[in-house]
Amino acid sequence: TLMVDPFNPKRRMLFAEVLNKDGTPFENDPRYRIRQFLQTVWERHQEIPVVGLEPEFFLIEREEDGTPIPTDYNLYFDRFQEHPIPVQQVLFEAIEALLAVKVNVANTTSEVAGSQHEWVIEAKFPPKDEGPKPWIDQDLPYRFLSALRTLDEFMLYKYILKETAKRHGKEISFEAKPFAGVNGSGMHTHLSFFKPDDQGKLQNLFAARDPK
Repeated sequence: TLMVDPFNPKRRMLFAEVLNKDGTPFENDPRYRIRQFLQTVWERHQEIPVVGLEPEFFLIEREEDGTPIPTDYNLYFDRFQEHPIPVQQVLFEAIEALLAVKVNVANTTSEVAGSQHEWVIEAKFPPKDEGPKPWIDQDLPYRFLSALRTLDEFMLYKYILKETAKRHGKEISFEAKPFAGVNGSGMHTHLSFFKPDDQGKLQNLFAARDPK
């Protein structure tokens, strides 16, 4: 599916897979390997892996000598409105750009270190048309997405955050430890497996049989 680049209306974006000259899949293409894994899980177990991500990142700027520094020193769980106005502008514009390409940010959190943030990517929009392949995409009764869609959206997420920051003279760092002496960045990863029951309704295999 072609998407309009929110930073350049004349440019289009799409996800693609790498092929060899003879048209066969390139074995080291990460998207192909993920698709292959999902297909194998479905064919062997009729199960759909579902993944949710909570990526952390730093919003940074640079001193005159090029040294990276945090843009501000927020407190843990600060709201957007408690950041300096220039930081708010970057964050709000990034969310608007993400929504424009159908990536839903369900929750935003200021993390422990200064200028460190965590945004949760969740399902909100109708599934993309990936064809009749249940291991690729389903209208899952859940807050997260099938694994391939989640990883596609994470690539969009990183691109849009970095591009938005650059337009404001700042940078986004997804590095694990960009600053010494403070918390580093991680990414909570939620993993579930869904399987159709006898009526074809998808059930979460990790759910308790008796919620009580």
